[in-house]
Amino acid sequence: MAAGIMAQDSWNSPVVKQIYKGVRDPETILFQLCHTKAEHFAKLYDFELASPDGRAFLIGRDTLNENKWADIILQIKLFYHSIGLMKLSEIRSVISRRKKSECLLNDSWHKAFISGRCYKIEVIGISKEIKDLSYLLKIIGSRIRYCEKHKIPMVVATPQSSIASLLCGMGFEIVRKTSFAQENCSQFGMILFPEGINRSRC
Repeated sequence: MAAGIMAQDSWNSPVVKQIYKGVRDPETILFQLCHTKAEHFAKLYDFELASPDGRAFLIGRDTLNENKWADIILQIKLFYHSIGLMKLSEIRSVISRRKKSECLLNDSWHKAFISGRCYKIEVIGISKEIKDLSYLLKIIGSRIRYCEKHKIPMVVATPQSSIASLLCGMGFEIVRKTSFAQENCSQFGMILFPEGINRSRC
């Protein structure tokens, strides 16, 4: 279920569609790659469910628990899986387009605004059948309480303005908005700063 929703969310992104333009059966490829990611996340990340059927979930982790070697191994696995799923010319095209889209796909964007420990949301997964975004409040609530307890900021990036708007209502601030005119897409970098903590310490 998680892999399917992750693939669905990825395919809804204009940037991802551009990256996989011309690739045979891109949705199936994304599902296979997201299945590998989901297995990795299940072992090393917090996996919060908002619904028993798994149609709404959050994946994140405290950077204190980062395992960089495991993350590198994941990238190697994804590359080798790509070799089995795509032609060499398609892989070259995908790599080239990803490089051009780095301003939106940069995984370390938050380091320009905070240093040290934080809680990083990797995936907010909500099935397209769920129209009520209040599910987002439910799945993120326990993680906010975790951050309040440990006095650490929470960071998330999303291309969806509706989710960004809802997060703003929860106290998140948009600290970075990156637009990629060629793809008609924006990415909102958002941070929830811990209450009562000087931001210079973040």
